[in-house]
Amino acid sequence: MTLASPFKVIANDNKVAPIRESKIRFARIHDLKSGEVIGADAQTETSYEEAALFGFAAGKTNLESPAQWLGNQIERVGRLANESGMDARPISIVAPLAALTHPDAPMAAEAGARRANICLQEFRIEFPDAAIYEAEDIAPAYIESFYSRGFRVGIDARQSWKSPFGAYMSSVVEAVRLDARTISDLPRSSDRIENAYGSGAILFVENAAWQDAEDLSNQGIQYAVNPRLNG
Repeated sequence: MTLASPFKVIANDNKVAPIRESKIRFARIHDLKSGEVIGADAQTETSYEEAALFGFAAGKTNLESPAQWLGNQIERVGRLANESGMDARPISIVAPLAALTHPDAPMAAEAGARRANICLQEFRIEFPDAAIYEAEDIAPAYIESFYSRGFRVGIDARQSWKSPFGAYMSSVVEAVRLDARTISDLPRSSDRIENAYGSGAILFVENAAWQDAEDLSNQGIQYAVNPRLNG
């Protein structure tokens, strides 16, 4: 007797109303000093949370879960990267807030990558800092379920950066995403940046210009997403 693949159960549940697909575009992540491309950022018009809110407002009650959305996004991003010839790696994808603790999310993410015929190591899943902070002591176990499958792991600290950065986190977190406009507003940002930088994590920012390179470098930040030509 052949058992059905668990991947298909997650991906093809016809009873679930899919959230309206958002357009995807790629932005390259650059070294602000050399200009070298060190990866790509998969950007969507709307987040899972925004799309789900619109769905509920439209009367849909059985929307796809954060796990299903993440798996579908990874598949879409992987296929688009292959079809468009976008070869910068790794590709960063910001996960929904609730994906970290969703029991099906790691399997759904892996299934999405395999459907797109792309290696898991080519993706970096970035979890919102708030999700890690709220999960507290069990956050490492949730992160390990993605990391052990082969995914790279990052932290999305644009809105907050309060999650612990202990021995385990510093060993698995490859990158931390920040917003150049709000870094100084984050509590103890300089200490956290120094700690993350010392562990070897890549610190990169959104909303920066090439001319910000020196100032950001003084803060331990060397990389930016699609930096502007001027301020």
